[in-house]
Parts: sequence; C-alpha cells; structure tokens
Amino acid sequence: MRPLAAIALVAIAVMLGPRDSQTLAADNACADAAEAALRPCLLDRIEGLLGHPEIRVRDPADASAAWYRLAVLASEAGDVARVSRIVPRIGDPRKRRSGLAVLAATQARAGDAHAAVSILNRLLGDSDAHARLPAMPDGDIITVLVALRDPSQTRRYFQILPVAARPEALVALTEALVRGGALDEAERLVADQGDAAPARRVQGAWPLVAMLIDAGRHDTARRLAGLLPQADRDRLEAHIALRIDMDGRTDEARRILGRLLAVPRPDDHVRLAGAIFAVRRGDWNNVRDRFPATIGDEALGELFWMELVDRGRPDLALDLATGVLRIEDRPAALARLARLIVSHPDHRLRARLFDAADQAMDERIKRGAMQAGILRHQPAAIEDLERAHMEAGDLDKARDIARRVEDALKDGAGHMPRIVSAEIVPRVWQPVMEAMIENGERDEVLALASDAPLRAEAARRALARQGLTGDAIELAVRNAPDRLALATYLLDIAGTLPASGKETR
Repeated sequence: MRPLAAIALVAIAVMLGPRDSQTLAADNACADAAEAALRPCLLDRIEGLLGHPEIRVRDPADASAAWYRLAVLASEAGDVARVSRIVPRIGDPRKRRSGLAVLAATQARAGDAHAAVSILNRLLGDSDAHARLPAMPDGDIITVLVALRDPSQTRRYFQILPVAARPEALVALTEALVRGGALDEAERLVADQGDAAPARRVQGAWPLVAMLIDAGRHDTARRLAGLLPQADRDRLEAHIALRIDMDGRTDEARRILGRLLAVPRPDDHVRLAGAIFAVRRGDWNNVRDRFPATIGDEALGELFWMELVDRGRPDLALDLATGVLRIEDRPAALARLARLIVSHPDHRLRARLFDAADQAMDERIKRGAMQAGILRHQPAAIEDLERAHMEAGDLDKARDIARRVEDALKDGAGHMPRIVSAEIVPRVWQPVMEAMIENGERDEVLALASDAPLRAEAARRALARQGLTGDAIELAVRNAPDRLALATYLLDIAGTLPASGKETR
C-alpha cells in the first residue's frame, strides 16, 4: 500500500479512540494490505466511525442514512455477515426497513432464498403502506423480488396489492428487472401480470417502454401501452418505427410514421422521430420541416444529432440547433454536438459550433446567477461541454466553465443557491479534476480542494476514481470536521472502488 494510504488509515484509527489488541491487530493488517484490499478496510473503518457513541447521540438521522449506505456497499460485495451486522444499527425505522430489504437481496443473491423470503414476509406484514399510498409501489419489496426472481413470490405480491396499486408496481418491478439485465424475467412478468393491472395512465412509465424497445422487445413494450397516456402511445409507435427501420423493415416504419405525422399537431417526440427517419434517407427538406422546436426525449435527441453528424451534415445540425431549437434546449444540444465533432476535419465549422455552445452556456450561467434553479437541470449539458473542450485539448476552458458555474451559484442570494451548489458544483468539477490528474496536475487539484468544501468533495471522488485512493483518504481525514463527516466522505470514496477492490497508484 502507498505510505499515504497507510498513514491515513492510521489517522482514522486514532479518531476511533482506544482499541483492544484484536482490533489493533486488524488495523495493522489493514494498513499493510495490498491496495486491492482497500475497500473492505475502508468499510471496517466506516463501521467503527459510525459506531462511536458521539454519532448516535448527536446525529441520529444522518447516522441512519450513513449506516444504510454502508449496508448497500457491503451488499454490493456480497458480504452477508456485514450487512446482517449493520442493519440492526440503523436507528430510523423507515431506513431500517430499507436495510432489511438490502439484507434480503444480499441473501437471495448468495443463494439463501429461504432467509430472503423470511424477510420478505416481514416486509409484507409489518406495514399498511399499500392501504395508505395505493398508487405507490413499495421499493423495499421490489428490491427483494428483483433479487429473488421467483415468479411465485411475485404473483403473491400482486395478489396482496390493492388493484389500484398494481399498474405502478408492475412498471416499477419490470423496470428494475430490465435495468438489472433480466429481460426474460421482465417479459414473463408483463405477460403474467399485464392483464391484472388495470389499463390506466402511469406517470413515469415511458423510460421502461423506451428501454424495452431499445432491447428489441417490441411486443412486451406494446403490452404496456394500456398504461401510457395517448401521447406516450404515439411515442412508443414512433420509437418502434425507428427500430424496425434499422432492421430493414423500412416500408413498415414509413407507414407507421406517416400515420403518426398525418394528424394536425403531431407530438414533438413523433416529429423528431420523423426527422431522424428523413436523415437516414438524406431527405434534408423533410428534416427541416419535421424538426421540432423542443426536444423532450434526451436519448432521441442524441440519436438525431449523431445521425446528422454520421451522415456528414454537422452544418445542418448547427443551423437547426441555433435557428429552430428553443433557447432553453440549446445549451444541451450544442454541448452534445461539440463532443460529436471534436475531431471533425472542418476547422471553421468546429470553431463555429464551439463558439455557439460556449455562448449558449455563458447565457445559461448568467441566468443561473439570478435564478439558481436554471442551472439545477443543466449538469449533464455542462459536463458535455467541459468534456468537449477537454477532448479538444483545452483543459483551461473546461476549468473556466466549472469555476464560472461555481461563482454564479456563490453570488446568488437566498437558500436555493446553496442547495443547488451542493448538487451541481461537485459534479461539474469532478470530470475536470480527473482530467487534471491525468495531465499530471495532482498538486493543483489538492490546492483547489484546500479552500472550498464542495470542490474538496469533487477532488476526493476524482482522486479515488483515478486510483489515488490514499490521497483521497488523506484529504477526507484533513477536511472532516467530525466523525460522521469523515464516515460520509469515506463512503463516497469506497463507492468509487469496485466491490472486489482494484489496484491503485
């Protein structure tokens, strides 16, 4: 292990107070371990910090949240024993219930279905949440069911649910399965429970439908159409049309899109799908006619820009983004385009696009200084523009963007800027700091972290992600005002390391 990591671990051990001989031996073994074993050592330290009496008395709510995060990290490593030890220490009843779900999921993945079902029975029986919130699926129970993947337990859950709660539960559980890569189980669930869920609108169902279409599971996506508002049903068909067009079923795709676009005021999402279809045909007049003033679906928008650039028309992309797209959507679109044409041979076009992207983001940052919420929904666009400049070799420009976002929020008045700063500032600084570390500017990163807590948060994550785990731990120890803060910082660092550990520089 690097000396710095060992020193930092010893410093944490000192904060834990008097140690018995057995624990001190474990401390020494941890400090001497290979870097690849650092994550379990960090979890040991965090567990010791959170178990300190001072934390239990002064910060019960925050301590519960930290204990829960620790349980999740231990679960990712498959450490059933650690999760079993942690869950009873979560003080908040709601968080403890979620911790029990994490424990059951860990047991299920470890092959102990009997123990997992025993906890599932407790979760089903210890609350009247369904009666009180009939439209809200129970996330804790869904966590267990996804890990179990037992159709009999899933059917039992739906039988217990009030009828009014079934549509949302079906969408939430299916989406969790799809995100976990269990597409076959997701299809079986929809086939099994689709008719049991009443055909009424479910807010938030669209991402699941889009994922199923992207995975080629069109029939399953269509079975969920009854849960969608009419606009989303049209989007579903438009997405399917684009997908089957890629499979060579062009005439069928043309018929679907023609029908959807024939109505007096087609949905913007449908118009964008029609524009993508026209791009693939080289029908530039129809591209201009169909392109909407707003892009409501980020993934579909990204596909549109990629198709235009891939077919040699970044000039048309720039014209549409600056001349047709509404002002609110321009920063994200232009930042994405800047990344797509970083290596484009037309230097003039590239310069025009970067200038337009910088100008749109400058305006957004200035408005954000007056109304912080404007920047709250822009972190992905800011990151895209930063990365575009870094990929073009201009690290200074990316650093300037991060600094101006931070300054805009710092200059804002009231409570909102502080909330948004905590969300945005670490996120926009982290990729810049990672690039600085790759560029040999580790000391500069540490200097940036020395006088700004939010920048220090970004620095800890960037250092850990770049393999400088010892530096990240040392920075956490130096910055932490108390044990709970240190535990929280270490949770962030541990979360950047794979569950199995990794070699670090």
